[in-house]
Amino acid sequence: MNSSTEKRRRLTPIFIVAVTLVPVILALLVYFFPGWFMLGHSNHGHLVKPPVKINVPTLPRLFADTPLPDDFLRGKWTMVYLSGPHCGAECRDTLYVTRQIRLGMGRNIRRVQRLYVVQGDHLEDAKRLRAAHPDLTMVTAAGAAGRRFAAQFTDRAEAPSIFLVDPHGRLMMTYPVKAKPLGLIKDLRHLLKTNAR
Repeated sequence: MNSSTEKRRRLTPIFIVAVTLVPVILALLVYFFPGWFMLGHSNHGHLVKPPVKINVPTLPRLFADTPLPDDFLRGKWTMVYLSGPHCGAECRDTLYVTRQIRLGMGRNIRRVQRLYVVQGDHLEDAKRLRAAHPDLTMVTAAGAAGRRFAAQFTDRAEAPSIFLVDPHGRLMMTYPVKAKPLGLIKDLRHLLKTNAR
């Protein structure tokens, strides 16, 4: 028996053991460390599980004669932001970010809308905000109905957040306003692509 045949004979059991063990080891790694094997798209925001159907009461719209329609959240992706009657620096920055995100959707811009919910019965310096954000729908959420509407969002996130509502009117993701907007941009582009109409 020559040396090459002897070598193959010694390596055969090692090869059999390796072929048997490698799939088991890979399966264990995937089970215990799934983050190592994430392929494709992963969400950047906090997923709301299960998605929450948002009930829209009659809320007064600023700069409109009619209240917010009860089907406003249907048919488009909606970025919702809640703040008080005074829109300070963080509020202005967040509205700017949502405006730029919407503009960044390119040809899909008409599939995305923005809603600013003022937690109170008025908005200070509303005309200035209107001039800066002509595409922004603004509503006041006062009284019991307004508080119930706002709670559908605020109960799902501790810090000030941007809330993403799907075209079926379901809250599905939240994004802390302190986070970089790139994650929301990537998620929204992915959703628009995979839910093409």
